[in-house]
Amino acid sequence: SNMANKKIIYDGAEVVNVLDVFDTPVVAMGRTSKEIGKCKAITRNTPHSSKKILLKNNKIVGLQFVGTIQNVGAFYSLMKKGSDVGGIVDRLLDDNFVIAPDIVF
Repeated sequence: SNMANKKIIYDGAEVVNVLDVFDTPVVAMGRTSKEIGKCKAITRNTPHSSKKILLKNNKIVGLQFVGTIQNVGAFYSLMKKGSDVGGIVDRLLDDNFVIAPDIVF
């Protein structure tokens, strides 16, 4: 039961931190490799940004981005839904990567 007196299942909360450090966006969400043990990390570094997504069983379980927030909302939705991203893992961090809204939401 809750304040509205309705039966609703609480899915829990995800750790999401979004900061602006010296005019540079920093995003960390989900878990870290230390928390979940063995996982696959995909990374992309440029002179202006660093992106890291953690995957376990082809599902996004965490990410850390510095210098960009591109696609963070979509990645959060995929993580929350537990979507299998195995078929697109090699394109996830491409600068021109776009996910169709019907897949994400």
